Amino acid sequence: MMYEVNEANKYLVPDTLIRFLAYAIDILVIWSIKHIAIIPVIHMLKLDSIRVIFDTFSIATMSSVVLYFVYFFFMTYLFSQTFGKTIFGLKVMSQNGNKLTIGQVFFREIIGRIISKQLFNLPYLMILFNEKRLGLHDYIGDTLVVNEKSYSYNEVNTGNYETHNHPEQMEVESNYGKHNF
Repeated sequence: MMYEVNEANKYLVPDTLIRFLAYAIDILVIWSIKHIAIIPVIHMLKLDSIRVIFDTFSIATMSSVVLYFVYFFFMTYLFSQTFGKTIFGLKVMSQNGNKLTIGQVFFREIIGRIISKQLFNLPYLMILFNEKRLGLHDYIGDTLVVNEKSYSYNEVNTGNYETHNHPEQMEVESNYGKHNF
């Protein structure tokens, strides 16, 4: 089954394989940006041999780390999805259904991913063992990854959704998209 219905929130949550494939595409995008734009500039400016942070890391390594976090942070904050998630029709949303806040995105994409990386990516395996398919970064950011096609936004500031005819679709009740100004 590609998607499972999350009974608690009434959204279709993607299977672990779909989330993994979306992440793999994101890593490919980051790798491409690094090798097309960043590495040639570093080489052209002759910064290859410069080491930073206790002379341990090269400029290329540091720029790769920064690119990784900037990519996930801004794509998630601005679009609620990365390129990989877009291809598979996935979207990151707040667990309570509201629009993602900058704090949620920061805790999900920066703090959650740093912790996961420090623990050898093992916290990503949590996705296998819970109904909502949440990783540690989702718990930290209070977020949820859902199938984008399980709902569509039909009024700009009301949070009302139009449901699609999907065999596993359940009614969506959410405040996603409401702005708290």
